[in-house]
Amino acid sequence: MAAISERTPDFSHGMTTIGFCTGLYAFFTAFDFVAVFPGVSVGRITAILLLMVLLFECSKARVPKAKYVGAVFAFAFSCLAVLLLMRNPASGLPGLMSYALNIAVFILVVSLPLSSRDKIFCERMLVASALLMCVLMVTNPGSVGNEWATGRSVVNIFGSQQDPNQLCGYFIFAVAFCSYRAFAKGNFWLLLIVAFSFYAVLLTGSRGGLLANMSACVAGVFFGLSGTKHKMAYFAVVAGLFLLVALGVDEILSLLPPSVASRFSSLSLDSGAGSLRFEAWEDVLGAYLSSDLIHQLFGHGYGSTMQVTFNGLVAHNTFIEVLYSFGMLGFLAFSLLLLFALIAAFRKKNYALVAALVGFYLLIATLTDSSSKTLWVMLTLAFLDSDGEGVETTSGDGGR
Repeated sequence: MAAISERTPDFSHGMTTIGFCTGLYAFFTAFDFVAVFPGVSVGRITAILLLMVLLFECSKARVPKAKYVGAVFAFAFSCLAVLLLMRNPASGLPGLMSYALNIAVFILVVSLPLSSRDKIFCERMLVASALLMCVLMVTNPGSVGNEWATGRSVVNIFGSQQDPNQLCGYFIFAVAFCSYRAFAKGNFWLLLIVAFSFYAVLLTGSRGGLLANMSACVAGVFFGLSGTKHKMAYFAVVAGLFLLVALGVDEILSLLPPSVASRFSSLSLDSGAGSLRFEAWEDVLGAYLSSDLIHQLFGHGYGSTMQVTFNGLVAHNTFIEVLYSFGMLGFLAFSLLLLFALIAAFRKKNYALVAALVGFYLLIATLTDSSSKTLWVMLTLAFLDSDGEGVETTSGDGGR
């Protein structure tokens, strides 16, 4: 830690300037939907500001010699190369900018010397942003409605609203972190944050978002119970809470608008938007298989799935979207990056992050969001100290 203190200005308890700025960026990723002016969001502005700070410190950067770095550069190559295959390359520049910012921030942060305190601060900022989103869901909601679903709510900030499914992604880390900590450390008051988060998720009416957050919660509880010395007592608490929720489902749903509550009367995807997603997946996969070899390898370009789906929308599955847009090269690079992140978090026994990644991977299987800044922040957290040089590790506290 002394070496880090000499290289970077410290805040209290070993926090570095880079870590502090990265933590602030992690907080503002939840505001990526808020448009400052057309085409420029709060999330993008904070990404650029962080990038400027990181570039100022780049003389200290040491790019890790690791497989995940190769996966990131391979994905960056596919994001750039696919422009050459687009009929109108200029139309792909906004999408390229989003990926370029995520990748640049990712590479620089994992290459710079950060302390374990920096990592903890970033995790706390993700939880804090989720809490603020919960509050805004109640105090400043915006309505979402169309011909098949009305009454759904999202956060509204100066007229900017996030997609309800993507909004659910902002709660996943907080749900995983608090679920894990509640049972690993006996901090059961954190379950109030979990409950508040689930209420916000229910207000969105997103079934995919609910399943993703439930997965993160279950994984967090599982890892928390496996690491505690009070397994039997805490298991009884889990069983009691599960029974309480099961018996009170009708009362919980009664707190929602009837049209939203009806979406959760059955989580089957055989009706409503679920069946439409399956149809879109079939369209995109069929179009991919009928493509020529060049397009299968390098993709069709940004937003290209909208040209082959029956409803003119995106694939609503990040993995299928990446496969068609960036080809097999981009798909393999992106998938390997996600896998390496999960393995890295598990090896470092950061089980809260493992649970969050599991939940987010499930979420992006139901929507198109490979450029999500929240996802890329969590990927960054998984690798912050994976090279083991100049960075203090957390020794299995799951982000504590």
